[in-house]
Amino acid sequence: GATTSANYALAGQVDFPLVGLVLTGGAVGGLMGVRVAKALAGRVALARKGFAAMIVAVAGFVGWNAVLGILATS
Repeated sequence: GATTSANYALAGQVDFPLVGLVLTGGAVGGLMGVRVAKALAGRVALARKGFAAMIVAVAGFVGWNAVLGILATS
């Protein structure tokens, strides 16, 4: 974990601007997630439906990319 990360950093194999962007995105996403969770706290059914819709959308995206990959190698 931390030792491996430090080793990569000392070897110059870490793109620090990219790390900053990823950390910033994670922090902003976390803050937005807290706000959304508070807003949906009283709407459990809506939250579950939204989560289910996201799962179906991601499954469709992954499936579509798999089909395109299979067709590209044929």
